[in-house]
Amino acid sequence: MKAFKIGFLLCALPVLLSATLYTIDIQVVQDGEDRLFLQDNVLQWQHISRFANGNATINAWVDGLQVVTNDTWVNGATGTDCSGPHGPCPFMDPNSYTLPFSLVDDPQNLTLTVLPASNFPAGGSLTIFQLPTLGNDWQLKVRFNDDPPGGTHTYAAEITFEGPTVPEPSSMALVGCGLVLAGIILRKKRRLS
Repeated sequence: MKAFKIGFLLCALPVLLSATLYTIDIQVVQDGEDRLFLQDNVLQWQHISRFANGNATINAWVDGLQVVTNDTWVNGATGTDCSGPHGPCPFMDPNSYTLPFSLVDDPQNLTLTVLPASNFPAGGSLTIFQLPTLGNDWQLKVRFNDDPPGGTHTYAAEITFEGPTVPEPSSMALVGCGLVLAGIILRKKRRLS
């Protein structure tokens, strides 16, 4: 009987554990170099060179449920020259955006994907240049680099990460009910023997 109970628990263990998947999509038209910072639940932009272009569009999901839909936020003062003696542009309100969730401590499987809506030419790039760690207080930094000549280009990125693995309540309730039922059946079998 003990072997049966242990086997049942081992089979149920993968169902008990679930990691929350967070997804952030950002699209921006820019010229020059920009940096995106994510710490806790706050996104911030910093323009490093050339001209700020004004707006970014954001969408966000938690486990596939959309929690932000096509929200536009200011990523700096439109037309501000951030080159040479003018730059880099400082963080300015309202160039921060508060998400309805936080970048968790020690995020798992963090990825940055360039989305098809991007239309930047060769020489442009989207890269992570600082992964979140305990040493940098869990701050993610992404570089949007529009060095190619020819004015502004569209950059669209998707950032995904998972939170820590935690027991999923519905699975725990289901397995708990199964264990109670198995216990009742075993008890009845013992009484009949």
